[in-house]
Formats: sequence, structure tokens, C-alpha cells
Amino acid sequence: MVPLVYSPRYNVTACGLERLHPFDGRKYGRIRDWLIRQGLRQLADFVTPRPCTRADLLRVHTPEYLRSLRDRRVLARILEVPVVRYLPACLIAWRVLRPMRWAVGGTALACCLALERGLAINLGGGFHHASGDRGGGFCAYADAPLALLALKDEGRIGCALVVDTDAHQGGGTADTIQPWPWAHILDLFEADLFPWPVVGTYRGHRLGFYFLSGPLEPEEFEEDCDPLPAR
Repeated sequence: MVPLVYSPRYNVTACGLERLHPFDGRKYGRIRDWLIRQGLRQLADFVTPRPCTRADLLRVHTPEYLRSLRDRRVLARILEVPVVRYLPACLIAWRVLRPMRWAVGGTALACCLALERGLAINLGGGFHHASGDRGGGFCAYADAPLALLALKDEGRIGCALVVDTDAHQGGGTADTIQPWPWAHILDLFEADLFPWPVVGTYRGHRLGFYFLSGPLEPEEFEEDCDPLPAR
């Protein structure tokens, strides 16, 4: 059975304010409940992670960026909810950033379980708009790069490929792993959607394709890769 990593602490609730953003902050619990209702999993089947620590986050994020998350204006931009700038930062840290740190820990655990069992899934995470020094698109922490770097530092992997099929480009993930010659990304996305500008970069095609094999300059990327045809 494929391990599924989940914690009820993933779910983002903030006195109803989470409804001001199209992102469903409680979808993780809904997924778990649906799987149980369908008879595909039992409650005891889900593997519970631990939240990531500040030391974990500093593997990828700069101290300056982590300190900036105390600023309500920064949080409002990352979460794309303007009213956040008028709320206590401690409330957002508790009700939004803390759940995200649990999900980051879940991504790290899922990667470890995937190495052991061949495949594992984290029901949370996927914060692909966050990079080492910037967040956005409801993504505060770069969970996939953090998990991969931990495995690399522990000697458990020699190289890694991130495959991103979300409709939006994972520009934060791409920016973070670009200096790592052992890390690669295959990203399929709709080029006319957030974020702008597209990392890569392709324009004029509904579908974008970005493959990064070690650090490439934009002109090298354009020479070595052809965009997918428009559909």
C-alpha cells in the first residue's frame, strides 16, 4: 500500500478569513475524508509527520526572509489576502504559517518513505511558488527543495528530478534548485497563468515547458529546448 502522509494540522483555518482566497485551505482533510468514505483507506493508514523546524527551513531559506514573515505586509502579499495586513502577525503565524510548516515536514517524510517503499504521497505541501528568499501564491516555504537537499546532505540521493504538473509554473522551486547541478526540474504549466514573468521563459504558447538540467543561462535554455506546440 502506498504510504499517505497527512496531519489534521495541515488545514488552514483563520476564523473564516481563509474563504477570502480561492485556495481551499481545508482541502487536505477533505481528501483524507473522501478516501475513507470510498473505502480506499482507513483512519489508521495515514502516516503523521512532524513539523519542520527553523533549522530545517534555514537549509533553503535566508534568515532575512524568515524574519520578513513577521511583517503583515509581506504575509498579505504571499497569501494574496489584503486584509491580512490589518491582522496580528501572531494570528497568521499560528493559523497559516504553522500549518504550512507541518505540510513541509510531510513532504520531507514522504520523500524518505518513497526511497524506502518506491512511492509515497503527501496530502499537503507542493508550495512551488516559494523560493529561498521570497514567497508568493499562497506558498511561504519551499518544501520540495528543502526535502531534496536534506536527502542529498544525508547521502541518500545523488541526483533528483522534480516533475511539476500544476497549472501554474513552479518558479520558486526552479529558482531554488537552479544552482544545484544535481537537481533538475520538468515543469508543465499554462504559460498565461500566474506567476509572471515565467521562469525560463516561454511566451505565446498556452502550454509551457521548462526543463532545467543544472544551471542554464536563458540563452542556453532557448538553444537547447524547444517549447511544446500550442494546443
